[in-house]
Amino acid sequence: LAANAGGANFTNCHYLNNILYMNDLLLGCTDTVGNQGDSFDYDCLYNPNARRSYFWGGYSNPNRYSTLSEFQIASNQELNGINQDPKFTDSNINNPNFTLQSDSLCIDRGVIIDGINSTLL
Repeated sequence: LAANAGGANFTNCHYLNNILYMNDLLLGCTDTVGNQGDSFDYDCLYNPNARRSYFWGGYSNPNRYSTLSEFQIASNQELNGINQDPKFTDSNINNPNFTLQSDSLCIDRGVIIDGINSTLL
């Protein structure tokens, strides 16, 4: 996810209730105004390589964190997020099935957002 894409800066970006499954850099935000108004929470995050998963801070030299716990402490973000394999039915790139297996810890982990998912209960 990027709050700076192609030279365009965005502020007040809110990322909630997502499943992010990536093989390298997982989650972060860089901007020139100190991440004003940006928020990340209630996401299910998974990086099987667990190399350099999170970044936060200034555009030219953001701070990088290896664990969700380090990122939470430093950024005050993803306080309700989890770092778990979402257990997709099949994540094979050639024939993916992104439904979740019944024992996935990502099920029912999100927050109710009025007008977005409030009618899905």
